[in-house]
Amino acid sequence: MSGGIFGVYSSTDGGDVSLYITDPKQQLKRSLEFYGAWHGPELTMEDNGSFDRSFRVDGALKPKAGPWPVPGQEQRAAGTLTWGSYGEFETMCRNQIAGK
Repeated sequence: MSGGIFGVYSSTDGGDVSLYITDPKQQLKRSLEFYGAWHGPELTMEDNGSFDRSFRVDGALKPKAGPWPVPGQEQRAAGTLTWGSYGEFETMCRNQIAGK
């Protein structure tokens, strides 16, 4: 895993963020790449198609030989992470398990 925050010095707000998760031995030739920016307490990121390039719909790894999505036409995943306390995290987990 590697990454960084770019273009900011005294605050992360508005800073571009990149995060890379790769196979440490590069045997599978798969990686997940996330790009985004901080906006106050929220980090909004997109994968630029890395999930679609690496995984099938059922979650299994795609074979090394493809078939690969046409560049620029991959399905893209996006999400926002919001700061919260540990107690808020525990409550969300309990509610998720309970189906709320």
